[in-house]
Amino acid sequence: MTNDPPTNQFRVGILVTDLQCSTQSFLLFSQRMYSNQRNVCKGTMLRCVGFSLIELLVVIAIVAILASLLVPVLSQARMKAKRVRCASNMRQIGLGMRMYSDENRGSLPGAGHGLEATSESWIHLLKPYGITNPQLRQCPADKLAMARTQNGGSSYILNGYVAIDQISPFGEMIESFRYLDRIRRPVQTMILFEISDRIEPESFTDHAHSRAWTGNWQNVISEIQPDRHHSGKTASQHNSGLANYLFADMHVEALDAQNLYRRILQEDNFARPPR
Repeated sequence: MTNDPPTNQFRVGILVTDLQCSTQSFLLFSQRMYSNQRNVCKGTMLRCVGFSLIELLVVIAIVAILASLLVPVLSQARMKAKRVRCASNMRQIGLGMRMYSDENRGSLPGAGHGLEATSESWIHLLKPYGITNPQLRQCPADKLAMARTQNGGSSYILNGYVAIDQISPFGEMIESFRYLDRIRRPVQTMILFEISDRIEPESFTDHAHSRAWTGNWQNVISEIQPDRHHSGKTASQHNSGLANYLFADMHVEALDAQNLYRRILQEDNFARPPR
């Protein structure tokens, strides 16, 4: 009589039986471990599942240190993002000024004087040249930006040198910088500033009286905000930080307020187009 080899069905039955035995053994082992753990922790449950007071204080101290390191970094990142958006807006305005100039014999758009002349302001003259979105006239870092645009104004202010010709009391032309093709050094000639927080959000405040800035920093900061993009505490003279400036070649540059402050004290009016 011969011994036949086990069939496949018989082999599967053996494997299932082994698996059941292994599962029962694992469950029994886990139950014993849990029972032992409960016995060890009985009477000292706080130690087994919680933190001691010292450990908790250490964790809080580490979190506080990390926060103190991250907050300034995040603040600077937000400030830079706003400055970049502001520069983009000024660049778009510059393109609109270039198109206006090309269709008006090289002349830049001017400034209005008083409520009766707001339609002559660059804010309105540039609308046919793509500057129709009010957000283009808003600097994200200007706390009065929304109020300015709602009142028909802007976060940006035109350089008085290029906005208004200087005329003598007898009606004679003294100097003019209103024509782009006549500006000798466009890469050094500023045409648009960031407006001061001291100026009310009105539509007729569209240009700076920059001819009165020579030697007088208070006149400067009464009309523009040279430290618009700064971190930390605001300096009393607003001479610590950056601001964006649009130049006659239509590039935008962020300049240090401290350098501009020194130039004004040295009777060097940075708003005046170089000769």
